[in-house]
Amino acid sequence: MVIRDFDRQKYISAIEVSELVRCLPREHTQNIQSIWYKPASEFVAIGVPVEAGIKGAYFPEYRTIVVYDLVSKSLAKHIIAHEIGHYVYQTVLTSYKRKEWAQQIGGKPPFVSEYARTNVAEDFSECYATYTLNSNDIKLSSKKANFLRVNVFR
Repeated sequence: MVIRDFDRQKYISAIEVSELVRCLPREHTQNIQSIWYKPASEFVAIGVPVEAGIKGAYFPEYRTIVVYDLVSKSLAKHIIAHEIGHYVYQTVLTSYKRKEWAQQIGGKPPFVSEYARTNVAEDFSECYATYTLNSNDIKLSSKKANFLRVNVFR
């Protein structure tokens, strides 16, 4: 996996990104090609729109995560884990498990963040990031934490 351009910001180094990735199960990252730091303004300058407030994205067609704008190390780690969560939701979970999450668990309160309310995929990715960075977080409901423990971090 290529980790690029994190030297262009001051919050998290490429080594710290690599350490975060290494802490995750191999199947959660093995087919991600790269994780980049690139300010949103650079995408906008070349005509690629970036929705206001969005701090990162997973591009499945390139198997790449891009982190746009950072304000702290903890937010950087959360964004990276969140985007890896999208990869896991789309490629590691079976269609049966995605359906179980979508119909029975995701998209229902309690939510770990306001952003998790957006849709079931964002709920999963926010829960994945929260579980990855602090599996004992009180905001993570027992039903959602149990799904992650049994089906994702087995």
